[in-house]
Amino acid sequence: MSKILVIDDDGVTRLLLKRNLQMQGYEVTLAKNGAEGLRLAEELHPDLIVCDWMMPLVDGVEVCRRIKAHPILATTFFILLTVRGQVDDRIQGLDSGADEFLSKPIESDELLARVRAGLRLRQLTQQLSQANQQLSALVEVQQQLLSAVDSTPEEANTSYIQLLAPLGQAAQASRAYMSELYQDQAGIEPLVLCEWCGKEPTSNLSQQKCPESEGLIPPNPLPWRWIESFNKGEIVAGKVSDFPAGEREILEQAHLDSLLMLPLTLKDELVGFIGFENCAIADLDSLLPILRAAAAAICLHRDRTAALLALRASEARYRAIIEDQTEFICRFAPDGTVTFVNDAYCRYLTMTREELMEGSLIPFRPHFERDVVNQPVINREECEVLPNGEVRWHHWTERAVFSEDELVEFQAVGRDITERKQAEEETLKALAKEKELNQLKTHFVSMVSHEFRTPLTTILSSADLLEYYQEDFPDSKGDKKLQAIQRIQSVSVTMTQMIDDVLLIGHAESGNLQCNRNPLDLVQFCQQLVEDMQFIDNGLHGIELILSQPSLSACMDEKLLRHILTNLLSNALKYSPAGMAVQLELCDRQNLAIFHVKDRGIGIPPEDLPHLFEPFQRCRNVGTISGTGMGLAIVKKCVEIHGGEISVQSEVSDEKRPGGTTLTVILPRFSLNNLTPNLNDQFSESVEAKLPKKKP
Repeated sequence: MSKILVIDDDGVTRLLLKRNLQMQGYEVTLAKNGAEGLRLAEELHPDLIVCDWMMPLVDGVEVCRRIKAHPILATTFFILLTVRGQVDDRIQGLDSGADEFLSKPIESDELLARVRAGLRLRQLTQQLSQANQQLSALVEVQQQLLSAVDSTPEEANTSYIQLLAPLGQAAQASRAYMSELYQDQAGIEPLVLCEWCGKEPTSNLSQQKCPESEGLIPPNPLPWRWIESFNKGEIVAGKVSDFPAGEREILEQAHLDSLLMLPLTLKDELVGFIGFENCAIADLDSLLPILRAAAAAICLHRDRTAALLALRASEARYRAIIEDQTEFICRFAPDGTVTFVNDAYCRYLTMTREELMEGSLIPFRPHFERDVVNQPVINREECEVLPNGEVRWHHWTERAVFSEDELVEFQAVGRDITERKQAEEETLKALAKEKELNQLKTHFVSMVSHEFRTPLTTILSSADLLEYYQEDFPDSKGDKKLQAIQRIQSVSVTMTQMIDDVLLIGHAESGNLQCNRNPLDLVQFCQQLVEDMQFIDNGLHGIELILSQPSLSACMDEKLLRHILTNLLSNALKYSPAGMAVQLELCDRQNLAIFHVKDRGIGIPPEDLPHLFEPFQRCRNVGTISGTGMGLAIVKKCVEIHGGEISVQSEVSDEKRPGGTTLTVILPRFSLNNLTPNLNDQFSESVEAKLPKKKP
C-alpha cells in the first residue's frame, strides 16, 4: 500500500484529500503545517507528498526544498497545491524541486490521476536506480577482479575485500562476508576470509569485528541443511522468522532479521559462500541474478588464480630441473660430421654416444649456411621431432670455433623450452579472452549509455510539456496530454525490455535458462503472435502468415518460442520500408517445425554475417534505426537451448533493386530425448540440408 502525506493548514481541505485518497486504497497521514509535515516525512518516508503552497511559518515551497535536499526523501514525488498561476510562481515551485502542481479548488479526478502518475513515476525511478546500482556493482566487481589477474592469494583476498562493498551496498545489507569451507571432525567449518560492514571493509587478519555481529554468523559448524542447499547450487535466504527453530535461535542471537547466502563452487566442488545480513529480501528476484553473476566471476577468478599459481609452480620446477642438470652439448665438423656429444645430450635423445657418433640419426644440426665470419654466434629456436616421435621446442646457442682464421668446427648448446612455449601460448589465449571480455563490456556500456539516453529524454520532455502547459490545454486538446503520457509509458516499457534482454542474456550465459516443454498448437500460436505484432506495428507494414496445414501439434517452450519469433518479426518490421509486408511461414518436415521469417528490407552486409548473432553487434548499414544489438543474440541462445538451428540468407538493398533477409529456424517439435534413433538422424540430416553451405 502506497503511503501519502498530506500537508495543509486548512482542515476541510485535509479531510477532503484524505477521504478521496483513502477511497483509492492509499495509506494517508495528515499534517496541519509545514513543520509537522517535515517531521512526519522523516518518520514515515512516504511515497508521495501533497502540500499546500500558502502556509504560515514554513510554506510549501520551503517544505519542498527541504524534502528534495534530504538524502533519503529526495526521490519522493511532491505535488504542490496552489491558487497561484503566474509563470514566475511556477518557476519558483520548479526551482524548489516540485514534481507536479495542482490548482485549487481541487478536482477529485484530476487529483487521483496525478497521484497515480506520480506513484508510477516514483516506482519506475526506484527500479531504474536499483538496476543501475546493481549493474554498477557488477561492473565494479569485474574491474576489481580484472585488476587482480596476476595477484598472489594474499593480494586476491585484499581484492575480495574491496569488491564486497559494492555487493553489500547493492543488497542493502548491514554486513557482507566471504567464507571458505573446511572439513573438520565436528563438521564442515567456515573460515571468514574477508567482510564488509557499512563503510569500513575488514579482513580476518585485522582482528576487527562488525558492531552489528556478535561473531555467531556464520555458525560454526554450518547447519547440514545449508550444506545440502549449497551442494545443489541453491541459496539460503529468507526472513529469520521463517527459518527452522534451531537456526532461528542462532540468527536471532546475532540480532538479524534477514539472511542471504550464495554458494561458491570451483569445478563443481563447493569451496565457500558469500553471505549478506539484514539485506533486501523483498527485492531478491531482481537482486539475485546480479549477485549470482558476481559469485560466478569470483569463482572464475579464484580458479584462474589457482591455475596461474600451478603454472608458476610448474615453471619453477622446470627451471630447477634445467639449472640442476647439464645442458646438452654437441660439436660438428665443418662438413657436418658429429665430433662430440655429452651425456645430457644422450640421455635426452635416449641414444648411445656410439649411435650419435655414427651420424645415422642427427636430430639437431647447426645452421651451416650462415655467414660465420660476421655471425660467429647465433641464437635460434626450433621445433624438432625426437626419435620417439615427440615434438619439442629447443633453444640453441651456436658458435663457430676458429683456429686463427680457419673454421675448425661448430659447437651447439641446447635446452628444452617446450614448457615455456606452451605457457606463452596459454598466456596469449588468456590475454585474447580478456580482450574479448573488455570489448564486450565496452559494447555493453556504450549501448546502455546510448539507448537509455533517448527514452529518458523523451520521458523528461513529455513530463515538462505536461507540467508547463497543462492549464493551457483546453478539454478539446486532451488527446495531446494523452499522447505525452503514452510516450512516457512507451519508452518506459522499452527501457524495461532492454533490462530484461540483458538479464536474459546473462541467464543464458550462466546456464540458468531452461527449456520447459509443454503441448502447443503451433498454428494457433503463430496466428495469435501475428495479431499481437500487427497491433503493435499500427498497420505500418502488415504480416502475411503462410501455413502448410490448419493445425500442427508440438511440445515446446512457449516462452522461448515467443522470444525467437517476436525478435525476428520485430527486426523484419523495423528494417522494412513502410507499406512493405513481411512473411512468417510455418511448415513441418520429419517431426521438425520450420519457421521462415522473410522481409524486403535493407538486408545484411556479407561482412557482418559472421558476427550477426553476437551480443551488442549491429550491422553497419542500420543508419539511424534504433536498436541494442541483443535481439538476434537472444534468438540464437533460445534456439540452441531448444535443440535447434538457425540460418540466414540476405541481400543488401541498393538503388537498383530491393534487398531482403530470410531467417530460417528449425526446431524439433518434440524433445530429442523422446525421439527414436531414426528420427534423430532425420533431424540432423534436415538441419544440415537447411543450413547454408560453407565455401571451400
